[in-house]
Amino acid sequence: RQFPGVRRFQEETLDFYKKHGYIQTATGFKRRGPMKPTEAINTMIQSIAFHTLLQNLIKIQELFDQEGFDSLIVTQTHDSIMFDVVEDEKNEIIRHVTEIMTTPVWDWHKVVPLKVEWEIGRNWYDMQEIKD
Repeated sequence: RQFPGVRRFQEETLDFYKKHGYIQTATGFKRRGPMKPTEAINTMIQSIAFHTLLQNLIKIQELFDQEGFDSLIVTQTHDSIMFDVVEDEKNEIIRHVTEIMTTPVWDWHKVVPLKVEWEIGRNWYDMQEIKD
């Protein structure tokens, strides 16, 4: 088995849900109500990813305010953030945001390395990946 602890994690998650009627994630988020087993297990993973994204969005906005950037955070969708970037700020924003997004948010977060991928374009259709 490649991930021997996964089955135990799934069983413990479902046992906790059946006993208490909710799931509580490592960030303290509680999800209550009827859930399928897959929903209960996925909540544990997906909510941590989303809360990490939210924490980092706050840090990014603080950075933009502190640096006086004219660029903007436009939207967030699933695991991606869209910016409207002023050309002169592009390289600095890529550097700072990559650092923010790859720095662990919580101490226990250090086990999972985070990767950032960048695309740039004037619209969705023209997006091109930026290589390291």
